Amino acid sequence: MEYLAVRNYADALYDHQDVRIRSMNRARQVIRRRLLDLGFSPEGKTKTKIKTKKATVLDKETIDQMKKLLDKMLKQKKITKAAYNEQISGLGKKKTKAVTEEKTKEPVVGAEEQQEEEIWTDKEMEALLSKAVKLKKISPRENNILMEMMELAKNETEIEKKYEAKITPFIKQERIWAEWLVFVKGIGMRNATRLLKHLGYCENFESISKIWAFTGYAPDRFCLTCKRYEHLAVKNKDTGEKEKCVCEKPNWETQNPIAVRKRKGVPLPYNPKVHVDMYVIGSSLMKAKGKYYRWYLGVREKIGVDEKYSHRKAFRKMMKLFISHYWHQTRTIKRLLTRSPYAHEYLGHQTIIPPFFDKPSPNWTAKELDSYKKALTSGESIRSASARVQ
Repeated sequence: MEYLAVRNYADALYDHQDVRIRSMNRARQVIRRRLLDLGFSPEGKTKTKIKTKKATVLDKETIDQMKKLLDKMLKQKKITKAAYNEQISGLGKKKTKAVTEEKTKEPVVGAEEQQEEEIWTDKEMEALLSKAVKLKKISPRENNILMEMMELAKNETEIEKKYEAKITPFIKQERIWAEWLVFVKGIGMRNATRLLKHLGYCENFESISKIWAFTGYAPDRFCLTCKRYEHLAVKNKDTGEKEKCVCEKPNWETQNPIAVRKRKGVPLPYNPKVHVDMYVIGSSLMKAKGKYYRWYLGVREKIGVDEKYSHRKAFRKMMKLFISHYWHQTRTIKRLLTRSPYAHEYLGHQTIIPPFFDKPSPNWTAKELDSYKKALTSGESIRSASARVQ
């Protein structure tokens, strides 16, 4: 039950992290505006590369591919006729844009260009404030107030480090860390804290589908009549009980469930904070370029079509795979009942992908290394595989 302490520390850690980010951004914004008011020219500032999104312009070949995909989805009844017509009309507009811009520049699909934007760094802002004091543009008191704003924001970093130091011993004692997470590239102390904070050892999730729904990776259908998602239970004002969609003839936006998206005034069927943390974990897995990232690349290549669409779909599949592995490993450690995924139990799918291990421990013996290699293919936890070999 040590992870209960982890949850308490994690709440405080991420509260301070949010405060630090907001405070730092606010302090920098105030100082930059003040320097501009004092007449300091933007010329000569440090050039920092910032990614800026460029408008997506589709060529004719890509539009034809997307039309074929939409036709296929319509035949399989994955989308309604209304949704199909909306998508086709949208592609027509993009095509017109591509034709008009083709005269001046070559169309690019989902491109992002590196645009150099000049901004002041923290050290440069401090130097400019000191210069402003010498030129008597601002008083020493005003300079001290602006610098104190920056220092107070920076102090939150030290508090974060103290909380992280408190959490680290607890994380290292957890079996899920020692047996699996420590061997996955991209999962450090903070990401392990996020998993234990929100999911624990998955005692409250009897199936993989339930944990997907909680984290925001389960597909759902949206009813256009009652303006709610199919699996979202909303409290009835008259009876006080939670009810799902009770329309006699529900008007579904799509025939089959699809990825849930945010809609104005519509409650989400998942926890938004957990979904954000899962996105952070997924980004770390990609940056670490481990086995989950390589699996993501394979899925993305198979999807093809549009670059942005294939990235989102492959990223979603990667996260669903990782979360299912976490669910299986934690419930196995706690000796809880583990069921097969919905696709295996009801749809007859046969492929099973075992949890990935990116690296062995440098302290392992020859027998433990052998058990590690067998665990790669069997999906067993490191400790159970080691015990079986010995």
